[in-house]
Amino acid sequence: MRNQSLLDGSIRIKALETQDEGNYTCDLTTFPQGKLRKAAHLTILVVPTNIATSVPAKAGLSEVPVAQCIAAFGNPAADISWKSSLHGNHTTVQTANSNGTVNVDSLYKMNPRRSDNGQTVTCFITHSATGSSNTYRIQLEIHYPPEVTITGYDQTWSENSRNVTVTCNADANPPVTTYTWRGLPEGSCQLCDNALSIETME
Repeated sequence: MRNQSLLDGSIRIKALETQDEGNYTCDLTTFPQGKLRKAAHLTILVVPTNIATSVPAKAGLSEVPVAQCIAAFGNPAADISWKSSLHGNHTTVQTANSNGTVNVDSLYKMNPRRSDNGQTVTCFITHSATGSSNTYRIQLEIHYPPEVTITGYDQTWSENSRNVTVTCNADANPPVTTYTWRGLPEGSCQLCDNALSIETME
């Protein structure tokens, strides 16, 4: 709303929007100098909406995204950086919105291994509207197939042994949900000392 008083050169804008950003000029008429003009640029700061999340990935040899940070609908565009002890890199893309704000999308990429599951990377989102950085620690979710071990059998069991237990352990992500035991006929397993086998199903 523009002030109509000839003695007040201020301008008042109610309910600022990003569309109000731009150059504003003020024309002054004085005597005897005549007309003077001054200009000012108005910048509308919009705090972005931040999102930080892991990106589930399969362990393997290919470089894939494992974490993502987004600073959406900010003005100006936010700055996103990463810190990690893992051997990865990141890519960042900016997208302009119709209302003048900017989305910043950053992906952290690496060649994930099963040992990387549960490790963390840190994302920093900095914006001039706040004058500080928001820190997000992201725990990685790496999927890998079962690694099976069987414990409890020491090859000393004999007939009439009591309270004997064999335990099947499967390290996998996502965790194994079904265990199926089966006995093999004697002599069918040429490379093992016992007749126990295990099948795991995710």
